[in-house]
Amino acid sequence: MAIGNSDGIKKSIMKCILISLTFGFIACIIFCLNSSFIVKVCFHDKVSNTIVYLIAVALPMIAISASISGYFTAVRRVYKSVVANFLEYIAKIIITIFLLKKYLPSGSMESICFALILGDVLSEV
Repeated sequence: MAIGNSDGIKKSIMKCILISLTFGFIACIIFCLNSSFIVKVCFHDKVSNTIVYLIAVALPMIAISASISGYFTAVRRVYKSVVANFLEYIAKIIITIFLLKKYLPSGSMESICFALILGDVLSEV
């Protein structure tokens, strides 16, 4: 649909990002509404709802990132996606190490989960 048409490419990418953002927000809302169930059943009451909310906030960012990565794969510019993923992982490692150094001494599982998830969210952004 967008081959050889720069306006079509922009329109297609915007549609993909909009759809990704929409489904990311729907998943975010589902996680937020069911946070107590997730904490009880999946996490066995070892963490609070804050961790689930933080995961929920990350979902739209992850969806947009996947959409953009899919675009670069589709147009056969995989090297750009690989470079972006590489930089994202480097940022994730650096941010997570920094946050773990800050929150690990407290020793609580919630603060460690918070550091891990926040590192992931910040690297996605």
